[in-house]
Amino acid sequence: MNSKKIFISGKIGTYDINAVSEETIKKFAEAEMYLRKTYPDCQVFNPLEFAEHIAGNDVWLEGISIPFECLSTPFENLTLKQRTRYLKNENIRVLTESTAIYLLTDWRSSAGALFEKEVADFLGLEIIYQKEKQ
Repeated sequence: MNSKKIFISGKIGTYDINAVSEETIKKFAEAEMYLRKTYPDCQVFNPLEFAEHIAGNDVWLEGISIPFECLSTPFENLTLKQRTRYLKNENIRVLTESTAIYLLTDWRSSAGALFEKEVADFLGLEIIYQKEKQ
């Protein structure tokens, strides 16, 4: 399948999934729903869903491989620093397998999203900007 793979990027504020605000979870979920509606044949990578699913070793995104075998320690036993590093690495790896990046309106206020935008530019990915009101 050669469908579009869209990576959602925006301000999260933490890599501790238990500390992410409800507002942030809602913002990413709404962006995901918008993209699925606008691009019905695409695959959408929501980093918040990824962080929740990875703890259970759930490979859930078709066409994007998640190498759990590289973890010598179960994810839930990693320190927050180790989990953060792993999630950052995996987010960038998945971004490199994507065909587009969807930048939420707050992307400029996130160091991670700024870096993801730079990677997307470097790789020549399609850049899709969220409109103020969707």
